[in-house]
Amino acid sequence: MTDILTSSGLSSFDPSKFCQRRKDQTDCNQVNSELLKYEIRPDSEYSEMQYHLKYKGVGCLALGELVGFSGKAKAGKGLALIAMSVALLKGEWGGFKAEKNNTKVLFIDNEQTGFSAQNNLRKIYSLCGWASKIKNPRIDYYCLRDADIKTRRTVLESALIERTPDVVFVDNVRDLLKDFNSIDESGELVNFLMRLTKQYSVTIITVLHENKGKDENLRGHLGTEIVIKASEVYHVTKTVDNFKVVQTECRNAPIDDWSFELDEQNCPVPDTKVDKGVLQKAIFRNEFRLVFEETVSYNYTGLVEAVQKYMLVSVAEAKRRIKDARLLGILKTENKFISFKNEGAETVPNDTPG
Repeated sequence: MTDILTSSGLSSFDPSKFCQRRKDQTDCNQVNSELLKYEIRPDSEYSEMQYHLKYKGVGCLALGELVGFSGKAKAGKGLALIAMSVALLKGEWGGFKAEKNNTKVLFIDNEQTGFSAQNNLRKIYSLCGWASKIKNPRIDYYCLRDADIKTRRTVLESALIERTPDVVFVDNVRDLLKDFNSIDESGELVNFLMRLTKQYSVTIITVLHENKGKDENLRGHLGTEIVIKASEVYHVTKTVDNFKVVQTECRNAPIDDWSFELDEQNCPVPDTKVDKGVLQKAIFRNEFRLVFEETVSYNYTGLVEAVQKYMLVSVAEAKRRIKDARLLGILKTENKFISFKNEGAETVPNDTPG
Protein backbone atom coordinates (compact mmCIF):
# COMPACT_ATOMS: atom_id res chain seq x y z
CA MET A 1 0.00 0.00 0.00
CA THR A 2 2.81 2.39 0.91
CA ASP A 3 4.61 1.66 -2.38
CA ILE A 4 1.46 2.47 -4.35
CA LEU A 5 0.94 5.73 -2.50
CA THR A 6 4.58 6.74 -2.96
CA SER A 7 4.54 6.03 -6.69
CA SER A 8 1.36 8.12 -7.00
CA GLY A 9 2.95 11.11 -5.32
CA LEU A 10 0.76 10.70 -2.23
CA SER A 11 3.38 9.61 0.26
CA SER A 12 2.01 12.08 2.81
CA PHE A 13 -1.48 10.56 2.58
CA ASP A 14 -2.73 9.26 5.94
CA PRO A 15 -5.43 6.55 5.58
CA SER A 16 -6.43 7.07 9.20
CA LYS A 17 -7.96 10.42 8.20
CA PHE A 18 -10.86 8.49 6.71
CA CYS A 19 -11.76 7.56 10.27
CA GLN A 20 -12.71 10.89 11.85
CA ARG A 21 -12.82 10.40 15.63
CA ARG A 22 -13.08 12.66 18.61
CA LYS A 23 -10.67 12.13 21.48
CA ASP A 24 -13.42 10.50 23.54
CA GLN A 25 -14.25 7.99 20.80
CA THR A 26 -12.66 4.56 20.90
CA ASP A 27 -13.61 3.66 17.32
CA CYS A 28 -15.34 5.02 14.22
CA ASN A 29 -18.63 3.34 15.06
CA GLN A 30 -19.40 5.85 17.78
CA VAL A 31 -21.74 8.73 16.88
CA ASN A 32 -20.02 11.96 15.82
CA SER A 33 -21.91 14.97 17.23
CA GLU A 34 -20.90 17.15 14.27
CA LEU A 35 -22.46 14.67 11.86
CA LEU A 36 -25.65 14.55 13.92
CA LYS A 37 -25.82 18.33 13.96
CA TYR A 38 -26.16 18.58 10.18
CA GLU A 39 -27.78 15.24 9.30
CA ILE A 40 -31.20 15.16 7.63
CA ARG A 41 -33.20 12.01 8.36
CA PRO A 42 -36.59 10.76 7.14
CA ASP A 43 -37.80 10.72 10.75
CA SER A 44 -36.54 14.23 11.56
CA GLU A 45 -39.21 16.73 12.57
CA TYR A 46 -39.28 20.23 11.09
CA SER A 47 -41.97 22.87 11.37
CA GLU A 48 -43.74 23.78 8.14
CA MET A 49 -42.65 26.90 6.25
CA GLN A 50 -44.17 30.01 7.80
CA TYR A 51 -44.52 33.44 6.22
CA HIS A 52 -44.79 37.03 7.38
CA LEU A 53 -47.14 37.97 4.54
CA LYS A 54 -49.58 36.43 2.11
CA TYR A 55 -50.31 37.99 -1.26
CA LYS A 56 -53.70 36.95 -2.62
CA GLY A 57 -53.53 33.91 -0.34
CA VAL A 58 -49.96 32.82 -1.26
CA GLY A 59 -47.18 33.07 1.35
CA CYS A 60 -44.15 35.33 0.93
CA LEU A 61 -41.30 36.65 3.08
CA ALA A 62 -40.55 33.31 4.73
CA LEU A 63 -39.57 33.43 8.40
CA GLY A 64 -35.83 33.28 9.06
CA GLU A 65 -34.85 33.58 5.39
CA LEU A 66 -32.81 35.89 3.17
CA VAL A 67 -34.76 37.86 0.54
CA GLY A 68 -33.42 39.98 -2.33
CA PHE A 69 -34.79 43.12 -4.03
CA SER A 70 -33.19 44.40 -7.24
CA GLY A 71 -33.72 47.10 -9.83
CA LYS A 72 -32.06 50.00 -11.59
CA ALA A 73 -31.10 53.11 -9.65
CA LYS A 74 -34.20 55.19 -8.76
CA ALA A 75 -36.50 52.42 -10.03
CA GLY A 76 -38.62 52.41 -6.86
CA LYS A 77 -36.93 49.73 -4.74
CA GLY A 78 -37.10 51.87 -1.60
CA LEU A 79 -40.76 52.64 -2.25
CA ALA A 80 -41.49 48.91 -2.62
CA LEU A 81 -39.87 48.35 0.79
CA ILE A 82 -42.10 51.03 2.30
CA ALA A 83 -45.16 49.27 0.85
CA MET A 84 -44.15 45.89 2.27
CA SER A 85 -43.31 47.38 5.65
CA VAL A 86 -46.76 48.98 5.81
CA ALA A 87 -48.35 45.60 5.02
CA LEU A 88 -46.38 44.09 7.92
CA LEU A 89 -47.13 46.89 10.38
CA LYS A 90 -50.69 47.82 9.45
CA GLY A 91 -51.77 44.26 8.68
CA GLU A 92 -52.68 44.74 5.03
CA TRP A 93 -51.78 46.72 1.94
CA GLY A 94 -52.78 46.22 -1.68
CA GLY A 95 -53.53 42.50 -1.60
CA PHE A 96 -50.90 41.72 1.06
CA LYS A 97 -52.06 40.49 4.46
CA ALA A 98 -49.87 40.03 7.55
CA GLU A 99 -49.82 36.54 9.05
CA LYS A 100 -49.39 37.76 12.61
CA ASN A 101 -50.10 40.80 14.74
CA ASN A 102 -47.54 43.22 16.15
CA THR A 103 -44.74 42.44 13.70
CA LYS A 104 -41.63 44.49 14.46
CA VAL A 105 -39.57 46.01 11.64
CA LEU A 106 -36.01 47.33 11.43
CA PHE A 107 -34.58 49.53 8.65
CA ILE A 108 -30.83 49.77 8.04
CA ASP A 109 -30.44 52.63 5.55
CA ASN A 110 -26.90 52.86 4.19
CA GLU A 111 -27.64 55.19 1.26
CA GLN A 112 -29.76 58.17 2.15
CA THR A 113 -29.16 61.33 4.16
CA GLY A 114 -30.83 61.75 7.54
CA PHE A 115 -33.43 64.06 5.97
CA SER A 116 -34.39 61.55 3.24
CA ALA A 117 -34.39 58.63 5.69
CA GLN A 118 -36.72 60.54 8.03
CA ASN A 119 -38.97 61.33 5.06
CA ASN A 120 -39.28 57.59 4.34
CA LEU A 121 -40.05 56.88 8.00
CA ARG A 122 -42.76 59.55 8.01
CA LYS A 123 -44.33 57.99 4.90
CA ILE A 124 -44.59 54.68 6.76
CA TYR A 125 -46.18 56.42 9.77
CA SER A 126 -48.65 58.21 7.50
CA LEU A 127 -49.68 55.05 5.61
CA CYS A 128 -50.09 53.18 8.91
CA GLY A 129 -52.23 55.97 10.36
CA TRP A 130 -49.84 56.65 13.24
CA ALA A 131 -49.18 59.93 15.00
CA SER A 132 -46.39 61.63 13.04
CA LYS A 133 -44.31 62.87 15.99
CA ILE A 134 -44.64 59.96 18.44
CA LYS A 135 -42.11 57.10 18.21
CA ASN A 136 -43.81 53.78 17.57
CA PRO A 137 -41.93 50.87 19.22
CA ARG A 138 -42.75 48.49 16.35
CA ILE A 139 -40.32 50.13 13.93
CA ASP A 140 -36.69 51.22 14.28
CA TYR A 141 -34.89 53.13 11.54
CA TYR A 142 -31.12 53.71 11.43
CA CYS A 143 -29.33 55.93 8.92
CA LEU A 144 -25.74 54.66 8.49
CA ARG A 145 -24.66 56.54 5.38
CA ASP A 146 -21.77 58.24 7.23
CA ALA A 147 -20.61 55.09 9.08
CA ASP A 148 -17.84 52.73 7.98
CA ILE A 149 -18.46 49.11 7.04
CA LYS A 150 -17.51 47.70 10.44
CA THR A 151 -19.84 50.13 12.24
CA ARG A 152 -22.73 49.31 9.89
CA ARG A 153 -22.40 45.59 10.61
CA THR A 154 -22.03 46.22 14.35
CA VAL A 155 -25.13 48.44 14.47
CA LEU A 156 -27.10 45.85 12.47
CA GLU A 157 -26.32 43.02 14.87
CA SER A 158 -26.68 45.22 17.96
CA ALA A 159 -30.13 46.30 16.77
CA LEU A 160 -31.12 42.65 16.31
CA ILE A 161 -30.13 41.94 19.90
CA GLU A 162 -31.68 45.02 21.49
CA ARG A 163 -34.73 45.69 19.29
CA THR A 164 -35.64 42.05 18.43
CA PRO A 165 -37.27 42.76 15.04
CA ASP A 166 -39.08 40.14 12.97
CA VAL A 167 -38.12 41.64 9.59
CA VAL A 168 -35.08 43.69 8.64
CA PHE A 169 -34.70 45.85 5.51
CA VAL A 170 -31.08 46.52 4.48
CA ASP A 171 -30.76 49.22 1.82
CA ASN A 172 -28.20 48.96 0.25
CA VAL A 173 -26.53 45.65 1.17
CA ARG A 174 -23.60 46.54 -1.10
CA ASP A 175 -22.49 49.01 1.60
CA LEU A 176 -21.69 46.17 4.01
CA LEU A 177 -18.54 45.20 2.10
CA LYS A 178 -15.74 46.84 0.12
CA ASP A 179 -15.79 45.00 -3.21
CA PHE A 180 -19.07 43.48 -4.45
CA ASN A 181 -17.11 41.67 -7.18
CA SER A 182 -14.88 39.87 -4.69
CA ILE A 183 -15.76 36.18 -4.37
CA ASP A 184 -14.34 36.00 -0.84
CA GLU A 185 -15.95 39.20 0.46
CA SER A 186 -19.31 38.41 -1.14
CA GLY A 187 -19.38 34.89 0.27
CA GLU A 188 -18.37 36.12 3.72
CA LEU A 189 -21.08 38.81 3.76
CA VAL A 190 -23.86 36.45 2.67
CA ASN A 191 -22.73 33.92 5.30
CA PHE A 192 -22.79 36.73 7.88
CA LEU A 193 -26.37 37.62 6.92
CA MET A 194 -27.47 33.97 6.94
CA ARG A 195 -25.96 33.54 10.39
CA LEU A 196 -28.03 36.49 11.59
CA THR A 197 -31.25 35.06 10.12
CA LYS A 198 -30.73 31.80 11.98
CA GLN A 199 -29.26 33.11 15.23
CA TYR A 200 -31.91 35.81 15.71
CA SER A 201 -34.84 34.13 13.87
CA VAL A 202 -35.24 37.13 11.61
CA THR A 203 -36.04 37.63 7.92
CA ILE A 204 -33.52 39.92 6.22
CA ILE A 205 -34.58 41.73 3.04
CA THR A 206 -31.59 43.02 1.10
CA VAL A 207 -31.59 45.67 -1.62
CA LEU A 208 -29.00 45.64 -4.40
CA HIS A 209 -28.81 47.45 -7.73
CA GLU A 210 -28.85 45.37 -10.89
CA ASN A 211 -26.05 45.44 -13.44
CA LYS A 212 -25.84 48.42 -15.77
CA GLY A 213 -27.23 48.33 -19.30
CA LYS A 214 -29.73 45.67 -20.32
CA ASP A 215 -28.42 43.09 -17.86
CA GLU A 216 -31.07 42.69 -15.14
CA ASN A 217 -28.99 40.37 -12.92
CA LEU A 218 -28.12 41.57 -9.43
CA ARG A 219 -24.83 43.44 -9.38
CA GLY A 220 -21.50 41.66 -9.10
CA HIS A 221 -20.58 38.43 -7.37
CA LEU A 222 -22.52 39.62 -4.34
CA GLY A 223 -25.67 39.56 -6.46
CA THR A 224 -24.90 36.03 -7.60
CA GLU A 225 -24.47 34.87 -4.00
CA ILE A 226 -27.73 36.49 -2.91
CA VAL A 227 -29.71 34.87 -5.73
CA ILE A 228 -28.24 31.46 -4.81
CA LYS A 229 -28.98 31.73 -1.08
CA ALA A 230 -32.18 33.83 -1.00
CA SER A 231 -35.56 32.15 -0.68
CA GLU A 232 -37.17 34.89 -2.80
CA VAL A 233 -35.87 37.56 -5.19
CA TYR A 234 -37.93 40.50 -6.50
CA HIS A 235 -37.28 42.86 -9.41
CA VAL A 236 -38.64 46.42 -9.38
CA THR A 237 -39.14 48.49 -12.53
CA LYS A 238 -40.53 51.97 -13.13
CA THR A 239 -43.01 52.46 -15.98
CA VAL A 240 -44.58 55.62 -17.36
CA ASP A 241 -47.30 55.79 -14.71
CA ASN A 242 -46.53 53.16 -12.04
CA PHE A 243 -44.00 50.79 -10.47
CA LYS A 244 -44.09 47.03 -11.08
CA VAL A 245 -42.68 44.32 -8.80
CA VAL A 246 -42.03 40.82 -10.16
CA GLN A 247 -40.93 37.83 -8.10
CA THR A 248 -38.13 36.42 -10.28
CA GLU A 249 -36.89 33.66 -7.96
CA CYS A 250 -38.73 31.60 -5.34
CA ARG A 251 -38.11 28.29 -3.56
CA ASN A 252 -41.76 27.97 -2.61
CA ALA A 253 -45.07 28.78 -4.29
CA PRO A 254 -44.62 31.98 -6.37
CA ILE A 255 -46.78 35.06 -5.91
CA ASP A 256 -48.33 37.16 -8.68
CA ASP A 257 -46.76 40.38 -9.89
CA TRP A 258 -47.89 43.50 -8.05
CA SER A 259 -47.70 47.20 -8.72
CA PHE A 260 -48.12 50.55 -7.04
CA GLU A 261 -48.33 54.24 -7.82
CA LEU A 262 -47.66 57.42 -5.85
CA ASP A 263 -50.27 59.58 -4.18
CA GLU A 264 -50.08 63.36 -3.81
CA GLN A 265 -47.62 62.95 -0.89
CA ASN A 266 -45.41 60.63 -2.98
CA CYS A 267 -46.38 57.67 -0.80
CA PRO A 268 -46.72 54.25 -2.45
CA VAL A 269 -50.35 53.20 -2.80
CA PRO A 270 -51.86 50.19 -4.59
CA ASP A 271 -52.15 50.68 -8.34
CA THR A 272 -55.76 51.47 -9.25
CA LYS A 273 -55.36 50.92 -12.98
CA VAL A 274 -56.96 47.85 -14.53
CA ASP A 275 -54.45 45.12 -15.43
CA LYS A 276 -54.53 44.66 -19.20
CA GLY A 277 -54.30 40.88 -18.92
CA VAL A 278 -57.24 40.72 -16.50
CA LEU A 279 -59.21 43.10 -18.71
CA GLN A 280 -58.56 41.03 -21.84
CA LYS A 281 -59.67 37.83 -20.11
CA ALA A 282 -62.86 39.53 -18.92
CA ILE A 283 -63.63 40.70 -22.46
CA PHE A 284 -62.94 37.23 -23.86
CA ARG A 285 -65.17 35.61 -21.25
CA ASN A 286 -68.07 37.93 -22.06
CA GLU A 287 -67.70 37.24 -25.79
CA PHE A 288 -67.71 33.46 -25.35
CA ARG A 289 -70.58 33.64 -22.87
CA LEU A 290 -72.71 34.93 -25.75
CA VAL A 291 -71.51 32.11 -28.02
CA PHE A 292 -72.73 29.54 -25.47
CA GLU A 293 -75.91 31.37 -24.51
CA GLU A 294 -78.19 29.00 -26.46
CA THR A 295 -75.95 25.92 -26.74
CA VAL A 296 -74.30 24.08 -23.86
CA SER A 297 -71.47 22.56 -25.92
CA TYR A 298 -70.10 22.33 -29.46
CA ASN A 299 -67.78 20.06 -31.34
CA TYR A 300 -64.73 21.93 -32.64
CA THR A 301 -66.13 22.60 -36.11
CA GLY A 302 -69.44 23.80 -34.71
CA LEU A 303 -67.65 26.14 -32.27
CA VAL A 304 -65.55 27.65 -35.04
CA GLU A 305 -68.72 28.40 -36.99
CA ALA A 306 -70.44 29.84 -33.91
CA VAL A 307 -67.49 32.12 -33.13
CA GLN A 308 -67.51 33.34 -36.74
CA LYS A 309 -71.21 34.11 -36.46
CA TYR A 310 -71.24 35.85 -33.08
CA MET A 311 -67.89 37.64 -33.28
CA LEU A 312 -67.96 38.41 -37.00
CA VAL A 313 -64.43 37.12 -37.66
CA SER A 314 -62.71 34.90 -40.22
CA VAL A 315 -62.17 31.14 -39.82
CA ALA A 316 -58.49 31.67 -38.93
CA GLU A 317 -59.34 34.34 -36.33
CA ALA A 318 -62.09 32.15 -34.84
CA LYS A 319 -59.60 29.30 -34.39
CA ARG A 320 -57.06 31.66 -32.78
CA ARG A 321 -59.66 32.97 -30.32
CA ILE A 322 -60.73 29.45 -29.38
CA LYS A 323 -57.07 28.54 -28.76
CA ASP A 324 -56.56 31.64 -26.57
CA ALA A 325 -59.78 30.98 -24.64
CA ARG A 326 -58.60 27.46 -23.88
CA LEU A 327 -55.25 28.77 -22.60
CA LEU A 328 -57.06 31.31 -20.42
CA GLY A 329 -59.24 28.57 -18.91
CA ILE A 330 -62.46 29.98 -20.38
CA LEU A 331 -63.27 26.80 -22.32
CA LYS A 332 -63.11 23.16 -21.28
CA THR A 333 -63.15 19.98 -23.38
CA GLU A 334 -64.87 16.70 -22.47
CA ASN A 335 -65.32 13.77 -24.88
CA LYS A 336 -64.42 15.97 -27.87
CA PHE A 337 -67.10 18.54 -26.97
CA ILE A 338 -66.17 22.05 -25.90
CA SER A 339 -68.17 23.96 -23.28
CA PHE A 340 -68.01 27.29 -21.48
CA LYS A 341 -66.28 27.21 -18.09
CA ASN A 342 -68.33 29.47 -15.84
CA GLU A 343 -66.20 31.01 -13.06
CA GLY A 344 -68.75 33.43 -11.67
CA ALA A 345 -69.47 37.03 -12.44
CA GLU A 346 -66.28 38.30 -14.00
CA THR A 347 -67.21 41.51 -15.79
CA VAL A 348 -65.40 44.37 -17.45
CA PRO A 349 -65.17 47.34 -15.07
CA ASN A 350 -67.52 50.15 -16.08
CA ASP A 351 -64.92 52.83 -15.37
CA THR A 352 -62.25 51.27 -17.57
CA PRO A 353 -60.48 53.99 -19.56
CA GLY A 354 -61.08 53.76 -23.30
